[in-house]
Amino acid sequence: MASKGGPTKEDARIFLKALQARSGQGNAGTAFVRPIILEMAEKYGIPEKRCLFLLDKWGSKGWYEYGTVIDGGWLTDEGMAVEAN
Repeated sequence: MASKGGPTKEDARIFLKALQARSGQGNAGTAFVRPIILEMAEKYGIPEKRCLFLLDKWGSKGWYEYGTVIDGGWLTDEGMAVEAN
């Protein structure tokens, strides 16, 4: 069952849904997150800085983890369970 309390802003929901959709494809790290950030700018006009801000925010909530670079991380199980409706 997905947890409640997902993002309320449309751009954050779009970004989270994209991360959730692609995380099951066996990709991890920068090779996984970086292209999604670039896609957000191209398709939806969501700035790169906004995506990086969201990753940092979601890291504080326990939805996202990363090692040395913020755009080289992955969604946690909790992040995968968040409803991005």
